[in-house]
Amino acid sequence: MLFPKYQELIERSDFTLTAGTTWPETTLRIPITREKHLESIFVRVNLSTAGSGFAAGIFTPNTSTTALQEGLSGILKRVTFTANNRNYINAVRGSSLLRLAANIDGLDPATEAAVNLAAASTAGTCFSITYPIWLAHPQVAEPVRDALLVPMPLFNEDGVLELTIAGSADLGTVSGSSATFQVSLQVLVNRWHAPVSLPHAVHELNEYEALYTASGKYRYELPALGSYTGLLLSMFNTYIAETDLVNNYGAGAIPGTAYAAQTTTPTAGAVTLDLASTTIRKTKLGLLSLENALSKSSLRGSYTAAGVLTMPFSKGTGYFDFLNDGFGPAGSLNSVIDANPSATGGSRFGVNYDLTITTSGTVRHLIHRIFGDLSGLKLTGK
Repeated sequence: MLFPKYQELIERSDFTLTAGTTWPETTLRIPITREKHLESIFVRVNLSTAGSGFAAGIFTPNTSTTALQEGLSGILKRVTFTANNRNYINAVRGSSLLRLAANIDGLDPATEAAVNLAAASTAGTCFSITYPIWLAHPQVAEPVRDALLVPMPLFNEDGVLELTIAGSADLGTVSGSSATFQVSLQVLVNRWHAPVSLPHAVHELNEYEALYTASGKYRYELPALGSYTGLLLSMFNTYIAETDLVNNYGAGAIPGTAYAAQTTTPTAGAVTLDLASTTIRKTKLGLLSLENALSKSSLRGSYTAAGVLTMPFSKGTGYFDFLNDGFGPAGSLNSVIDANPSATGGSRFGVNYDLTITTSGTVRHLIHRIFGDLSGLKLTGK
């Protein structure tokens, strides 16, 4: 890195979640002071239990007929970071931050162990889930990445990090477990001691959700303005679990995860992106997951006794990477999708999918955009 790094640790241990009871969601407001440029924030949620262990699969979405329940991976329900009257992170689900990290370069080992928990743990065990909140995008190389640091010293007031802890209704089988959960939070704030004259490009991570009640072909128009660095699609069917609603590989999306469930001729299933009446990407979620897996520095996952490779958040999730589909960070922003009306002639950037719906289906669209004139952050040919 070009500038010295500083860290601040904030710890909170305010929550006891008692199984078999109900509790409301709780929002913590944590001030982020202005002394240095902000690079990232890591929120680590530590969960311990006495008397019994964690049930198998308790960290991933659980069946419900009334609400989309995330399991313990959704214990951090929502994250918002505001600075200088702007939402850099705008009400993004904690589980979506995990899916994004899993697709960019994998989860940390402790989080991966939790979300891949396939058998009940022993009594008194403890698990940790870390939610990475990247402000300077991890796929962009220096010195371009420096322009994405949040210049806190230039602002007139402190930033605010809002962390919403999920209520019992959001967490599925947690409330039906026999254990009482003690929850503590560690917030690691990462700063760089950069000059105040450093250029800054304003950016935003936002999430949009669409509910569908019938099978068919749909086009979801993404917000105009800004240049897109990535789009994460996450699909769920009838509030059960991550499901590939475009019927790509059935139960599997990564090599080794039950290709036997694939039909001889997959039905429909294409996902396309279009801009200004031009198709710019056409793929399927399983192939998109495969592409993301091959672009990682290492293929992380766990093998079952039957030799099946399980990847966290692999089902029904696909990440369109507009920065770098290969190894290493991007050295410029030439490849981002410019969705500004001046570049598209007023056309909207959209994603098209042919969905197969049983009762209802949900598609989440997690997007990252950079605003303003990015010509100074792009390579130009002579």
